[in-house]
Amino acid sequence: MKYLICIFLLTFKLSFSQSLYPEAEIDKVVTHFMTTHKVVGLQIAITKNEKIVFQKSYGYADKENKIAVNNNHLFRIASLSKAITAVGIYKLIEQGKLKLEDQVFGQNGVLQNDFGTPKKVLESITIQQLLQHTTGLWTNDNNDPMFRNNAININDLIRDEITKNASSIKKVPNVYAYSNFGYAILGRVIEKISGKSYEKYIQDAILKPIRLHSIKLAQKNELGTWQDEVKYYSDAFNPYNMNVNRMDAHGGWIASATDYVKLMAYMDGFGHTEDVLLPETIQKMTTPSAQNQNYASGWAVNSNNNWWHTGSLPGTVSEMIRGSNGFNWVVLCNSSSESPNIFSDLDNLLWPIINNSDINWKTKIFMENIRRRR
Repeated sequence: MKYLICIFLLTFKLSFSQSLYPEAEIDKVVTHFMTTHKVVGLQIAITKNEKIVFQKSYGYADKENKIAVNNNHLFRIASLSKAITAVGIYKLIEQGKLKLEDQVFGQNGVLQNDFGTPKKVLESITIQQLLQHTTGLWTNDNNDPMFRNNAININDLIRDEITKNASSIKKVPNVYAYSNFGYAILGRVIEKISGKSYEKYIQDAILKPIRLHSIKLAQKNELGTWQDEVKYYSDAFNPYNMNVNRMDAHGGWIASATDYVKLMAYMDGFGHTEDVLLPETIQKMTTPSAQNQNYASGWAVNSNNNWWHTGSLPGTVSEMIRGSNGFNWVVLCNSSSESPNIFSDLDNLLWPIINNSDINWKTKIFMENIRRRR
C-alpha cells in the first residue's frame, strides 16, 4: 500500500512539475514586447470557453507620476469599436428594422437627405457595403475624413463629405477599401433607426443587458479624459490632438481589457453564454465579403474560423482575437510605435502560449465565470 502511495505521489509530482502556469510565460513575452516597442502600459485579459483564465496589467498608466496600470484602468480601443457597431447594426436587422441591402442616402435611403442632398452616385451605397468596407471610398489614408477638421461635429463632417467634397467621386467602386468614415455613417444609421444617440443605443441594447457599465465613449476634447483612463504616449503624433469622441462608431470607445473580453463572450458564437445576437446572425456578421475573404462586418476572419481586429491611434495599439479553439483575448496598450513590426509582434504575442498544451489555465487566482444574462 505504501508503495502504491509513493508511486501516486511521484506521478502527481512529475505531472505537476511539467505543467506551465500562464503568468510566468506571459510575463516573459509581454516584457519583451514592451521593451522592443517602448510600450509604457499594457493590459491583457484571456478567456477559455468564456471563463476568464488570465487578467493582468503591466507598466504605467501615468509614467510621470509613477501610477501603475491596474485591471480597472480604461484604454482607448480604437478600431475594436467597429465590432461593437457591427453588433448594433445586426441587432436592428434581427428586429426587422433594417436590411443589409438597404440604401443609405437619398430619398429611398435610411438617412434620406438628413445630411443634405448627396451626390447622386452615392445613393447606391448600402448598409452591407459600409459594414464590409466595400464602397471603395473614403479610405484610411492620409486624407481620411475622420482625421480632418477636428473642430466640426460628425453631422457637419458627413454633410461636407457627401455633398461639396464629393465632386471628384464619379462612381462607387465596389471594392474593398478600409473606411473609418463608413463606420461613422453607420453610427448615424443606428441613431436614425433607434431614435437614440449612438452611445445610448449601444448601452441600452448591448452593454447594459450584460452588465458592462464601464465601457463608454471617450470624452469630448474640452472635457479631457475619464477619471480611470490611462495617459497616452506617442513619439510621432500628439495623442490629444484628435477628436476621439467624434470617432464614436469607428474608433471612439474606451474599455478595460477585462470588460472587452467579457463583451466578446456575448458575441463569439461559442454558446457557453447567451449571445446578444442569434447564431444565424453571428454567422452572417462573420461571413467575409466577395471582395475580401479576410474581412466580414467589423471583424477580420480567416479560413480557420479565427476572428480578430486590431486598432491604432496615436498613443494606442490594441487587438482582440477570438480563436476557434475556445480562447478569446484582448491586449490594450497606451502607447504607439512607428515600428513596422508592432502589429505582427502583437498578433503573435500569445498564440504560442495559447496553443501550448502544457499550460495549466485552471488557476484559482484568475478563474472567473462570466455571468449569464438574466
